[in-house]
Amino acid sequence: MKTANIYYVIPHYRCGCYVVGMLTALLLRGQRRLKLSLKEIQLGWLLVTVGLIFAYGISLMTHLNHTSSFNMALFSAVATSLFCCFFAWIIFAREQGHESKKI
Repeated sequence: MKTANIYYVIPHYRCGCYVVGMLTALLLRGQRRLKLSLKEIQLGWLLVTVGLIFAYGISLMTHLNHTSSFNMALFSAVATSLFCCFFAWIIFAREQGHESKKI
């Protein structure tokens, strides 16, 4: 718990999420809609679904101590930024009207 308190207090640990959020906002700032093909939309939703399942699985394995220290370090290094990227896609797809495409 002490590590989590330190981790979320120091600002440069959160800069990855901040940058992803700012890039998403800049992308959505324009009034025109980006034309994505059905394959691109399907790929985006597939990556988000697989990524969130993978992140949850690695997180569960980390808490159950079934992973090596390398895997835990890798998860700690990329988990928050990837999680923000997954949610950035969800926000982007919703704002662009791509949430209702048939997959």
